[in-house]
Amino acid sequence: MKIGFAIIPNSPMFEQIIEISNLLGEGKFFNSLGKNENLPHITLFQGEFGDEFDYKMVLNLIHSEFKDWLFSGEILFKNLEYVPNGWYFYMCDSCANLTKMHEFCLNLIKDSIILNSERLNRDLSDLSKSEIDSLKKFGYRYAANSYKPHITIGRSNEKSEKMVDALNMELNKFPKTSKIGKLTVYEMGENGTHKSTLSEIKIWVK
Repeated sequence: MKIGFAIIPNSPMFEQIIEISNLLGEGKFFNSLGKNENLPHITLFQGEFGDEFDYKMVLNLIHSEFKDWLFSGEILFKNLEYVPNGWYFYMCDSCANLTKMHEFCLNLIKDSIILNSERLNRDLSDLSKSEIDSLKKFGYRYAANSYKPHITIGRSNEKSEKMVDALNMELNKFPKTSKIGKLTVYEMGENGTHKSTLSEIKIWVK
């Protein structure tokens, strides 16, 4: 099974990102964001695992380890950036707790990851050395030293400076911080989307 572990921002940022992505990306982005499917999220890790993998246990351990910060902390965002090939990422500001959470998650699951060599059979020139190393070792380019917390606003066929500017203009109209709404395990869809929720722990309620 192909799954991911993620943080879901709380309202109102959750709704704002869905609205902005679908308004500006209509007919341009491969996937539309939604409230029940393809949720906007910050991935802690995503990859392929066996059917017997106990993802609920991992989710509960992450929650237990970071419970105090999850309930009291906020996530700060910077600007939207374009990342080859075709990705539009709303970048999180440097946050030691996000990095620690990713590392904690990775240590729990690293021996259960199923590596797929097909992911390496493409042009990797758009990846950094650390991203290639992470892809080879963990099957995910944003793992370990290359972890890059972000929310994917959308993906298209090409880079558009107009799209970057338009998305930043809309995102900058709203606060750059968000409480954490949920921790989730999700079924991966196309382009790494949060296709459907397999398990969740609610953190914050509006």
